[in-house]
Formats: sequence, C-alpha cells, structure tokens
Amino acid sequence: MRSADVREAKLQGTNLLEAQAQKANFTDADLSGAVLKLIDLEDGDLSGAKLIATNLINSNMERCKLPGAMLQQAKLEKVVFLNANLEAANLADTTMQESNLSGSNFRNACLERANLSHVNFDNCHLEGAILTDAILDGSDMSKSFKNSQTQLPIHSPLVDDSV
Repeated sequence: MRSADVREAKLQGTNLLEAQAQKANFTDADLSGAVLKLIDLEDGDLSGAKLIATNLINSNMERCKLPGAMLQQAKLEKVVFLNANLEAANLADTTMQESNLSGSNFRNACLERANLSHVNFDNCHLEGAILTDAILDGSDMSKSFKNSQTQLPIHSPLVDDSV
C-alpha cells in the first residue's frame, strides 16, 4: 500500500492490520470502524478522512496530514503523531493514552472528553484547541503552545495554565 491513492474510498470496517501505507493518500476516505492497528501511515495524507471509531492502536502516523479529519471515538493509544498535522480535526471521545504528540499541530482541534493520559505534548501546538473534560493524568503540557482561545479542563492540577 505504499504511496497508494485511495482518495474518497469507502473502506468502512476494513482490516488493514500492520499495513505498510507510508505516503498513502486517503484524502476524504471513509475508514470508520476500520482496524488499522499497527499500521504505518508515515507521511500519509488523511485530510478530511472519516476515522470514526477506528482502531489505530500502536500505529505510526509520523508527519501524517489529518487536517479536518473526523476521529471521534477512535482508539489512538500509543500512536506516534510526531510532527503530524491535525489542525481542526475532531478527536472528541478518543482514547490516546501514552501517545506521542510531540511537534504536532492540533490548532483548533476538538479534543473534548479525550483520554490524554501520559501523553507527550512537547512542542505541540494547541492554539484554539478544545480540551474541555479531557483526562490529562500524568501528562505535562508545559512545553506545548497554547493561547487565550485554548480551552483547557477546568480542574486539572497537571495543566500549566500559562499561555
């Protein structure tokens, strides 16, 4: 699947377990409910893709493009999002424990009620992101970029409130 072009494909419920999909183009594809566990999507393009309730546990999404993607209720535990672009993506109700978001762009993304426990936020851009009711146990956001539009959980002792 390396460099495959599957733009706008209807792949709901597909099993791509451990697939090698580096540089693949899934722009506007529907992968809702798919099993993409352990997939390598490094440098892939999933702009505007539908990944609702998709299983991406232990996947590599380094430098992946996901602006405007819909990932509600996706399983994203231990995913490497190093330098990925998730601007304006919807990640409400996702589970992202122990994921690496270092250097990623989550500007204007929705992370409401997401489980972000033990996540690496180093140099992560969260300007305008919505993290209300997110779980941040064991996560340090002090090295992330936030602004006055960033909506952080109200009662999280682990959140550095400086912007």
